[in-house]
Amino acid sequence: NAEKQAEEIFSSISSSEAQTVRVPLADLDSLANMVGELVINRIRLVQIAQAIENNSLAETVAQMSRLISQLQDHSMEMRLVPLDYIFAPYPRMVRDMAVGYNKEVDLLINVSGIGLDRSIQDEINEPLLHLLKNAVIHGIEEPGDRKRQKKPARGKIKLLARRERDFVVIELSDDGKGIDIEEVKEVSVRRGFISKEELSALSPREVIMLTTYPGYSRAKKVTEAAGRGVGLNAAKVKVESLGGSLKIDSKLGEGTILSIKLPMTTAVLPTMLVGIGGETYCIPLSSIIETIKVSAGDIKTIEQHQVISHRDTVLPLIRLRERFGFASSRTSPPSSRVEGRISTLSLVVVEAGGRKAGLVVDSLLGQQEVVIKPLSGILREIEAASGATILATGKVALIVDVTSLLSKR
Repeated sequence: NAEKQAEEIFSSISSSEAQTVRVPLADLDSLANMVGELVINRIRLVQIAQAIENNSLAETVAQMSRLISQLQDHSMEMRLVPLDYIFAPYPRMVRDMAVGYNKEVDLLINVSGIGLDRSIQDEINEPLLHLLKNAVIHGIEEPGDRKRQKKPARGKIKLLARRERDFVVIELSDDGKGIDIEEVKEVSVRRGFISKEELSALSPREVIMLTTYPGYSRAKKVTEAAGRGVGLNAAKVKVESLGGSLKIDSKLGEGTILSIKLPMTTAVLPTMLVGIGGETYCIPLSSIIETIKVSAGDIKTIEQHQVISHRDTVLPLIRLRERFGFASSRTSPPSSRVEGRISTLSLVVVEAGGRKAGLVVDSLLGQQEVVIKPLSGILREIEAASGATILATGKVALIVDVTSLLSKR
């Protein structure tokens, strides 16, 4: 009997479970760091092979690069945790909250086995809870109101996830009352977020994004879950700090869709390398809209802030030389091209937190994936830098924190 029981127990274990092992997260972090070092040295070897112009070396380096890329992909996949783990408690939370607000709500979840880096999942849980609360409290109407609008008494909230190349898109939608753009305009002007003149230049989508401003709230009264004006703003700030973005689409009377786009991992970051004061800095590609050249003569000063007219909007300028403590760049930087008396400036147009700006740099050095190294000790005090990386030359380059730059301008 004992042998029969042992056989039954053994047969009950699926082949997939029998072929898995538990690995401490610290070991996966260590593996990711070592792979990151390999990536840095790969870039250096590629440059050396190109400089030497040796065919045998170039072929060997190319093959090694492919192997390192595969190792990098596999090490990232090992750190991915299915979204089901953090989504599992949500249905009950939504059900309990709906009861507290006299509403009937069903939460439908479809993540299709999508995974995120463990470190990102730990950070994204709270923003998702904020957005779910907003959907229940502000989005879904009470059963009586829904019936009068010829809607089913029970509201629906859908939480979906899909993969887009190296990003994961989490989409939260509801079939509630949607966002009243006119109400958003009234609240924003009343609370001093924006003037009536500035408001007239915004598109409907840009108006909706005003709901993410700190202090914005449509709640009639302040409760433990709503009314403090921190929900959407806290979610947006957290998402952008992870290298992601938050977008909101809504139709009055039909519902709202919130889309969170997140990198699958924060270990490797696609960036644009720029020259500033003789040093190299990295700007995340996820924050970049475009790069342009402008004439110094096109720069205007409005209320002590430099701006240019770009695509029918006023674009404020941020001179990174000054932000990072170099000599003033109000004179022509070394890389400017002088044509007669007019110099041209290189601008990187970026967006974060619903704001846009043109970052004035000395030169554009091309795109490159970099391995992120966190700043520690006194280096954490460096403003407008979210981390650092080691370039192929062996030099250290700071990663520009675009969200911080635009929030302090």
